[in-house]
Amino acid sequence: MRETLHRITRALLTRCAFVPRSVRGNNIKGSGAAFGEALKVNSSLKELNMRACSLEADDGKGLAGGLAIHASLTELNLMENKLCSLGDIGRGTYDATGITALAGALGVCVSLTSISLLGNKFDDEAALMLLKIKEEKPMLLTLCGLKPEQTEANFYGLDMGPAEAKLLAPELAVHPSLRSVSLVGNQLCGLDVRGRGTYDATGIKALADALSVTASLTSVCNSYLPPA
Repeated sequence: MRETLHRITRALLTRCAFVPRSVRGNNIKGSGAAFGEALKVNSSLKELNMRACSLEADDGKGLAGGLAIHASLTELNLMENKLCSLGDIGRGTYDATGITALAGALGVCVSLTSISLLGNKFDDEAALMLLKIKEEKPMLLTLCGLKPEQTEANFYGLDMGPAEAKLLAPELAVHPSLRSVSLVGNQLCGLDVRGRGTYDATGIKALADALSVTASLTSVCNSYLPPA
């Protein structure tokens, strides 16, 4: 059934050169290559929302091929997927090939100004790679989906780990208008709510450093509130 769905998706996207603006929340694991091929022939798409679509490393590689040559896409949301092939509490085998391929595509894409990559459980090496590409590409304004005029940001329940916190921290430090941020329901120190995982304070320290210099933030929520 799943393979049939993927064949239909591939046919629709490539033969019709049509890419929907949002497929958010659909379990379309395995469709990254089809979307990548569609991006190669679609010349008008500006935004693509693939948040929470169960995309894994192979999907990242497939999508990267189209992203690298697309000339009109400005905003791509890949938040809350499994681009490193890890699920809840790190289940699975870490695979950096997808996030590495996407990073390479970001380096050459001529149109993209915003990509959302949080919630994909990548490691420090991947975070440093992404930050380096952003530094080298001034037109790429965000790796976390933040908009310049945004005043509130909700990163609730993304299971972000220390590496993702380090990806977010530099953007919080310099954002001109952000006043409120929610970081509830994450794993910023590498531990889940049951204490499973490996403690790592580097991410929370990076966030603390960012908060100490930000000029706009007045509210940060990072814990569950008790019932009233």
